[in-house]
Amino acid sequence: MTGIRIQREANAYADRRRKYRILVDGEELGAIGRGDTIDIPLDPGRHSVWMRIDWTGSEMATFVLEADETIEFVCRPRYPTAAVVVALLRSIKDRDDWIVLERM
Repeated sequence: MTGIRIQREANAYADRRRKYRILVDGEELGAIGRGDTIDIPLDPGRHSVWMRIDWTGSEMATFVLEADETIEFVCRPRYPTAAVVVALLRSIKDRDDWIVLERM
């Protein structure tokens, strides 16, 4: 497959019942729940991916996809425990700090 594979870690308490929306090149192409993996086929070339939940989300990850390549990412809440209340207040200022999106 040419595209991306995104895994969402299952061990975090925060956002455990909510899905993260997946945006690629500005278009919503799916959603991912806790412990899930999703494959998104894409054409080769330069792309950007980021995650959203409500008004906040992750930083944007930009990558170049080659033919027959699958690029893997993992996502998780930055604040997986009871620190969620503090994180919620911080997210008002730092909108792209709620979700960690890392290339594997």
